[in-house]
Amino acid sequence: MVVRAIRAILRCVFYLFYRVEVIGSEKIDVNRNYIICANHRYANDPFFISAVYKPDVYILAKKELFKIKLLERFFQFLGAISVERGGSDFAVLKKSLKALKERTLIIFPEGTRNRSLKPMEAKAGLGLLCVKSKTPILPMVIVNKNNKLFSKVKIHILDPIDPNEFTYEKYTSDVYVEIGNNILGEIYKKFNEEI
Repeated sequence: MVVRAIRAILRCVFYLFYRVEVIGSEKIDVNRNYIICANHRYANDPFFISAVYKPDVYILAKKELFKIKLLERFFQFLGAISVERGGSDFAVLKKSLKALKERTLIIFPEGTRNRSLKPMEAKAGLGLLCVKSKTPILPMVIVNKNNKLFSKVKIHILDPIDPNEFTYEKYTSDVYVEIGNNILGEIYKKFNEEI
């Protein structure tokens, strides 16, 4: 209840300080969980997604954000899952699969911020989580040109991707990376049309 209230306040703040336009919200089925994946240019990208996606979410966030105790509590309170870069993939996978049973999970497939117009190689996590959890992927495109207050930010919600659409004979780390790269290709295609 309190988390929803905080998210509602954050939503109001973002709509107050940015001119947010959402395209494709009709593609969201609020009665199911997704793996939301998006491009990641600025630190406030997770808040934009959280502002336009109404149901409760978890988010994978780098461990460095949890070093300050006050922020650690705040991020945990809002549903952030700490990810150590180069750490145990199994531990993150276990936490993420558990999280997806409860609610939607936000993930940035490149694993870091990318200000260029081309995608970096995806980490295997997006494809792996989708296949193992049988949870559809909901790609989003954040078009935030300069991240200045009162600027226009567009969020395009692309068609959900059902895990049953993947027809690989064998699932390996390379296949999971390929799944992520294909989705990032679609995200950046739309991003470059808009930028």
